[in-house]
Amino acid sequence: MKKNKKGMTLVELMLAIFIMTIIIMSAMSIASIYLKGRSTIKKSQDNIEEMSLALNMLAKEIRMSNCDTDDSDRCSFNDNSFKSDGRQSITVVDNNDIEGDPHTYEFDAAGLKKGNDILVSGVTGKFYVFPNISEGQTPGSIPDDDPYFSKRVPRITIMMEKDDGSGQPIVLQTTVSMRGGYQDVN
Repeated sequence: MKKNKKGMTLVELMLAIFIMTIIIMSAMSIASIYLKGRSTIKKSQDNIEEMSLALNMLAKEIRMSNCDTDDSDRCSFNDNSFKSDGRQSITVVDNNDIEGDPHTYEFDAAGLKKGNDILVSGVTGKFYVFPNISEGQTPGSIPDDDPYFSKRVPRITIMMEKDDGSGQPIVLQTTVSMRGGYQDVN
């Protein structure tokens, strides 16, 4: 007598369901890892773009500005020494500003600020100014052969850092030479 096998046994059906479950769970795990990585990369790209735009805008404004030599707090350190560890704020006078008002850029707990306006939130950073004019000095009072004051063109390095949560901080930096240089604004 012949046996007719037209269907699947319960064991075969359960084995097929088990194998499909493993395949589906593996695919979901891979998709989850992919989406998490994609989200992290997107967040990093957004942070870099935001920081880059702010850094470019800030560099352009500083490049087109000058330092008021009558005020030691503008483009110089107010403790009469060059600090290699940088400073949290800098004040410059925008050459394009008809009124010649000074603009202060500052890194604080909120981020990078111009006056009271926050340009980028959640960043830290510093400004490095060279050559430095100390309090009481003017460009005319410094000898022409002073090697630390060559060409009297201030160079400002701006360094920004932001933690994007991935464990690796994002660091952007640029150095700007001020076209206006040191000038008496009064």
